[in-house]
Amino acid sequence: MTNSALSALGVPGLFDRPFVLDPTNAVISTGKSDNNKCVSSSSLTVRTAITAIRVGNLTITGGPGELFANITNTIREDEFERGQTAIPIALANDGLGYIMQNFEYNAIAGQLVGFVEDSLFGYEDAYAIDGCFGDMVLETTLDALNGL
Repeated sequence: MTNSALSALGVPGLFDRPFVLDPTNAVISTGKSDNNKCVSSSSLTVRTAITAIRVGNLTITGGPGELFANITNTIREDEFERGQTAIPIALANDGLGYIMQNFEYNAIAGQLVGFVEDSLFGYEDAYAIDGCFGDMVLETTLDALNGL
């Protein structure tokens, strides 16, 4: 949780998920290769979940916020290669804002700037809890699908 504006609202309990101060720091380190990891760290954590289920040739996944198209397309392509039809569902497990991968995220807009100036900076970034969260959601979903 590195978005200062959302953190200011989450710590006093204005969201449905507890935002917990963790003195050991929460660290996200995710990505397909060691050379290209998305790494983020904060003393504030938020717990959430993804969902993955297969019924015959149908795969249904659920993400904890509004998933950007690159995430859902990657899930669909991954399942297509397995001979599955995938239906990625957004806002299934939570409403933790916009969920994009790091290459789509603007760290400046991910603070208060995106709320104030959305013509130069995307407002979506202002509603994202962290720049690496989307990468973690995607990798966690793909890992869950590998385990089915």
